[in-house]
Amino acid sequence: MFNRKRKTNTPVILIALILIIAAGAVLKNYAAGKVLSGFTDNTVEMDKIDLKYEPNPTLYFSKACGGIKMGVTNDQAFSIREALTKEAFSRPLTHDLFVDVLNSYNAKLVYAKIDAIQNGVYTAKLLFSDGSTLHEADSRPSDMAALTLRYGNKFAISGDIISNMTDVC
Repeated sequence: MFNRKRKTNTPVILIALILIIAAGAVLKNYAAGKVLSGFTDNTVEMDKIDLKYEPNPTLYFSKACGGIKMGVTNDQAFSIREALTKEAFSRPLTHDLFVDVLNSYNAKLVYAKIDAIQNGVYTAKLLFSDGSTLHEADSRPSDMAALTLRYGNKFAISGDIISNMTDVC
């Protein structure tokens, strides 16, 4: 019998697999970009988060001298103040624990915004990434502030509530 070598299409199959994987990555990045773009549309990036006691704790989100302010509880203020001053409490606070859990899953906060005001109460949204998928979550603005400060992220307010901005200087 003749001893023939079989021709294989291994190089062609490998190239096809590489192209399929690359196309999938491009589409995933495109989809993630669309989600992020939709999340950041009609927003105004803010410059600063501050906390003052007047005499109750008040949280400020500002850009130059314009911004919004809201009252927060003492425990929320404590966590925000810890993040603002970069001081660590002797035990992890809830926001520290949340960051640790996200980090253990290789997830991170990508973007945060105050998105609406309903019956005098501000609401916020957070956008997280696990490296391959973007996840959106509802949040209280005080939690958004505590996490944003811990991650050093940018944050914004929705253009729909710009009219609520006042002089905060």
